[in-house]
Amino acid sequence: MQREFGLEYGSRKIRVVVADDSRTALRAVCAYLEFEGQFEIVGTANDGLAVLHQAERFRPDLVLMDLSMPQMTGLEAATQFSRESTDRLKDHRTIG
Repeated sequence: MQREFGLEYGSRKIRVVVADDSRTALRAVCAYLEFEGQFEIVGTANDGLAVLHQAERFRPDLVLMDLSMPQMTGLEAATQFSRESTDRLKDHRTIG
């Protein structure tokens, strides 16, 4: 099993939720991650509130999001993840 950026992977793909309010950017990021082969897109969102719901629902290994989104920015969502991480999310690391 290899470990990179705090994520362990081996035979299991890294489960990802991707969030961006630009459909073009969202599709491009998802397409790249799927092409890369080690990632499984388990959810997508187009605003900060939706990404919180997706993360709670799917409990991904990684949440990749745009910083500038409607409803709640990516930075606000990351702050919310940090507050709730011990109760609702897996171990996390915020990378800015």
